[in-house]
Amino acid sequence: MLQKPMHLSMSGHGFVWLALLAIVLVPARGMGAQRGGDENSLVKPYSRVFAGVSVILFSPTQATFREVYRPVIVHPQIRVGYFLSPGAYVFSTFDMFSLNGKTPDWQLDARLSQWSVALGAGYRKDVSGKISLSGAVGAVYLAYQEEIQALAAKNSSGCLGFVVEGALYYQFGKKIRGITCLSYTNAQKTSADITAKFGGFRLGIGALACL
Repeated sequence: MLQKPMHLSMSGHGFVWLALLAIVLVPARGMGAQRGGDENSLVKPYSRVFAGVSVILFSPTQATFREVYRPVIVHPQIRVGYFLSPGAYVFSTFDMFSLNGKTPDWQLDARLSQWSVALGAGYRKDVSGKISLSGAVGAVYLAYQEEIQALAAKNSSGCLGFVVEGALYYQFGKKIRGITCLSYTNAQKTSADITAKFGGFRLGIGALACL
């Protein structure tokens, strides 16, 4: 008769120990899961691919260029890129425009068509929840064709250069960002002891879609 109460007493102690162990382990398990969740939440998902278009105000460096054509040129720019990490990215831009002007001496009609492609890399840093900044450098290939019909003269060529830019972004939505970009391009071509400079400052305002 004494063995049953003893057996029941041992079972009761075992249940109490199991209950205490469960009380200790369940919160610890919950804290571990929450900590893991917090660690995962620190790694925010980000879009890898981005593409967009901007309106560019281009101010040429060379005085002759400004005199023949105009001091400020408005043209579109297409931008695509890929984020290697949340900060580092590679990008490419494409610019194109056509202009009509007059030679300074004889006032002959001139026409210039120009396009350029830039390839580069940069780094973007978040400033706040919606605002971020970036800086980038890249190489530029520029091609042009200039024609003076009265003289039946046509000249076309290409040259290499570099670009340095800084940009400000504002996040309007989950996948849409506004971009304001200021860049400087240096590209020139020397032919027959004459150096033509095609660089200058560009101020762009546009939007990017982050895919």
